[in-house]
Amino acid sequence: MIETVAWSRIPSRVASAECATGRPALRWALLACAAVVPYLNALHAGFVFDDWIQIRGNPALDGQLDWWKIFAVPLFPGNLYRPLTVATFAVDHACFGWQAWWFHTVNVALHAAVTLLVALLGLRLFPRQPAIGWLAALLFAVHPIHTEAVTGLVGRAELLAALFGFSAMLAAARAREQTADWPRRWWMALALVSFTAALLCKESAVALLPLVFLFRIALESGGWRAGLKGEARTLDWAGFVACAAAVFVLRRIALASGDAGETIHPVDNILASVPAWQRLATAWAIQWEYVSQFVFPLVLSADYSYPQIPPVESFWNLGTMAGLTLFALTVGWAARAGGAVGFVLVFPWVAFSITSNVLFAIGTVRGERLAYVPSVGWCWWMAALLVLARHDTRPAVVSTICAGLLLAYGARTYWRNFDWADQATLFQRTAWDAPYSVKAHKNHAVALRDAGRFEEALAAYQRAWALYPLEESVAFGMGEVHDRLGHKQEAEFWYKKALALEPGHTGAWNNLCRLFTLEGRWSEAERACRSGLRTQAANQNLWKGLGLAWVGAQRIHEGRQALEIALRLQPNDAALHEYLQGLAQSSEEPRVP
Repeated sequence: MIETVAWSRIPSRVASAECATGRPALRWALLACAAVVPYLNALHAGFVFDDWIQIRGNPALDGQLDWWKIFAVPLFPGNLYRPLTVATFAVDHACFGWQAWWFHTVNVALHAAVTLLVALLGLRLFPRQPAIGWLAALLFAVHPIHTEAVTGLVGRAELLAALFGFSAMLAAARAREQTADWPRRWWMALALVSFTAALLCKESAVALLPLVFLFRIALESGGWRAGLKGEARTLDWAGFVACAAAVFVLRRIALASGDAGETIHPVDNILASVPAWQRLATAWAIQWEYVSQFVFPLVLSADYSYPQIPPVESFWNLGTMAGLTLFALTVGWAARAGGAVGFVLVFPWVAFSITSNVLFAIGTVRGERLAYVPSVGWCWWMAALLVLARHDTRPAVVSTICAGLLLAYGARTYWRNFDWADQATLFQRTAWDAPYSVKAHKNHAVALRDAGRFEEALAAYQRAWALYPLEESVAFGMGEVHDRLGHKQEAEFWYKKALALEPGHTGAWNNLCRLFTLEGRWSEAERACRSGLRTQAANQNLWKGLGLAWVGAQRIHEGRQALEIALRLQPNDAALHEYLQGLAQSSEEPRVP
């Protein structure tokens, strides 16, 4: 039977268990190695996917450590506030420039540190069954579902949130066990600082707040009801709530200065566009998929956008029923068992509460990086089942199964890291693993276009369009590829299709303006440029196109003025500067530069 004991008894029992099974220092070192070795090939990966937007394209990472900008500027798309995560990227860039290997090294080191904290949590939950804590930590170290969080650089937000969140749990538990006033205050201060840091790394770390107190209750000998009453009387929760409120006020101020999106695009998360009951039914089906993928992580994908995951039609969906049944069984068992068993059973559900789309729709329908913290609970589930199975079967058989699982998961992690080598490789693999995802095929098309493989890019865009013929970025992308292939009529058709879906698409107006100018369709070029400037008044290309259209229509004076505005917006445009000089000196009909 799995039991928990008071915190004060844990160190001696854990120490005795460790001494009986080997050197503690060696065991910790081996655990750290288990977290690092499967990710050694990740050090050769580059910046991929969202790394280009949130790291390489982040205005706060301009080579100087501008702390004001780091804490004042939200992340793309304008509704993400993770200044402490951005600060670590800024330090990396300041010290090593855009050396991707260093960014990846930091991520792997953070994963190793989180793994050690997972072991500490497990050992303190199960002092009489330390094998559960060690095995769970090993499973966490090597599990392939974590590759998106570790190998994908923007996943550092998950790593840091887990690092500080677990530290807060351990420190708060330590504070509870202190009898002297000052040590208790120091441990509680550490817990509050760690929790605040977790929130500054990722907003969803607020889900760790109830886990802090549930962890303390699990270490006590009483039941849930007595534990909750005791925690309420301590008023420790007030400090955590105050810290959370302060961070979210700071976030609100930062987002007020940005361009935060008000709506969630259906392609990113279709659950934001369906009735509440359908969102809930689909979210529970996705929870079942998470658990299934944890056990059998054969297919992993960097994207699950619509229609890869369509909304389910009723609560009688098999996935929905499986997810709800698992939830009911584990929560019911937790209510009866209490202690460490109860905490372990509810851990994944609480950790996933903010990002599961159950309470409300978030910016993505599903992401493996979101399972980084919840997977700790699943690791405890699996480890407990395997350790307890030793009592009913031959220990050698269970040991073989454990070793096989660790080797299989570690090998899958190592192999999965190759998919993150570069943009082209990742997007090709994503399109294969998520064949019904619009974004997967669109991103693959962009990678093919950038590689100059225009015919293949066009085919990828066509697959994306067939899946969701309402995505303006796909229509625009097809227009660009046709444009590069010299298919002017097809390019014009798709640019206009993009504008029909999104009238404010500046890129489509700009490209139409250029097309019309090159074909001598001056009035149409003027209309296209004017329409684009209504959306983006300081666009240098649109002013340049408008000026060339006016010059082509023999409105030389107006054209020169528009071109001068374009030059002021982009003073380094040497070709435009030379053209303006020639325009001023020549009376001949000018040529388009």
